[in-house]
Amino acid sequence: MSDSGRGFPRLVPIPERRLIYAAAAALALSVLGLLWAPSRAVAFAADAILVGAAALETGLFLSRPRPRFAAKETALLVEGVEEDLLVRVENEGDESLEIEADLDLDFRLRGGKSRRVLAPAGGIAELALPILPERRGPARVESLRWSAPGKLGFLRFAGTGVLGLGIFVRPAAPRKAVTAAVARVSKSQGDSPAASLGQGSDFYSLRDYARGEDSGSIDWKASTRVGRPVSRLRVEEGSASIALAIDCGRLMRAEKGGRSAMDEAADALLVLAQAALRRGDSIRALAFSDKVLAELPELRGPSSLRRAAAFAARLDAAIVDPDYAAAAARLRRTLTKRSLVVFLTEVSETAPLANLEEAVSSLSGRHATTVVFLSDAGLEAAATGASSCESEAATYRTAAAVELIAGREAARSRLQRRGARVVVARPGLLSGRLVEAYFAAKRERRV
Repeated sequence: MSDSGRGFPRLVPIPERRLIYAAAAALALSVLGLLWAPSRAVAFAADAILVGAAALETGLFLSRPRPRFAAKETALLVEGVEEDLLVRVENEGDESLEIEADLDLDFRLRGGKSRRVLAPAGGIAELALPILPERRGPARVESLRWSAPGKLGFLRFAGTGVLGLGIFVRPAAPRKAVTAAVARVSKSQGDSPAASLGQGSDFYSLRDYARGEDSGSIDWKASTRVGRPVSRLRVEEGSASIALAIDCGRLMRAEKGGRSAMDEAADALLVLAQAALRRGDSIRALAFSDKVLAELPELRGPSSLRRAAAFAARLDAAIVDPDYAAAAARLRRTLTKRSLVVFLTEVSETAPLANLEEAVSSLSGRHATTVVFLSDAGLEAAATGASSCESEAATYRTAAAVELIAGREAARSRLQRRGARVVVARPGLLSGRLVEAYFAAKRERRV
């Protein structure tokens, strides 16, 4: 329970409509007193009564205990879904008190209209205040703004109630993103959508029809589409293990279009988790910066997606460079069977990537490794924007962008020589590219 008297401002009197009307009448009498002497006494009396009433009401309100507020702990909020935050209002006074309140929120959250509640004398009332999460991640509800009328109805008194509530906002359900990724894979690879979604234990891909094969294996729709006979190849698949290592270093704080690279990574984790769990595979995750920050234990079955969402909501980037070797060391100790290990990182700078190459080398012998680079569309645009008409500063920016991209491509080649598959994804496409990389690893029987 927190005392509403804390914070700034402590208590502010706000004139009600009744006081405004009375003040207007007193002003009119004062003006009349300037024109007609006998009315001056009446005007002075009215002013004195008005000031006295306001002072009396202020004194009466200050003499009573102030309301106290406490927010009930809430479960995970979902990005983009409005919910009510329940606030308990305790009135220790000997008279009931009508309180109007709204929330003071941080940048990840947006509040709605203020709401009112009647707190009984010496009792407790519950106030439901609307809250709309707009950004994934940890957020805080530090305080609420409240007001209550005085006894005489001339003034309304406003104050601040300290809540200090920490909450987490998880990404919205990724079903649409999974479906879109599966559709892209099915279209480009010729995979059966049902198999790609994990319905059944078999996986189908398409290949050219060979003379002598059973004609029942021919996929007539695909054959019509490509202009030659193709047949379905049936491959038995078993349960695979996926481990996603998420970079939470300083470069993941960069924002484009109101979303950070960390937000993109959280969405990608949920999309990959849903695709893998629905397919019967297991998934675990690890968040790291210059050390291992948090781990998501191995999950199995679609019902485990809620735990992945809770983990994604708590992801936050630190102002340090990532230590990929520390993450790889933890994965080597944790993974007991061959797994698909995916490093998800941002590469607008290439200096930290030498550490990544060592980490990949330490894992590639036993595990299938994939590195997903979250690229910067602005960087690539700058690299192709040079012209003779540009300013000297623009030319330097273009040269720097070209150098960074060349360094990224060189690192990509070195990682591939060490046995890793490398995927480059732009913001907004990360989730789909990550699921595509997972499907490719399954199709190629790497896990």
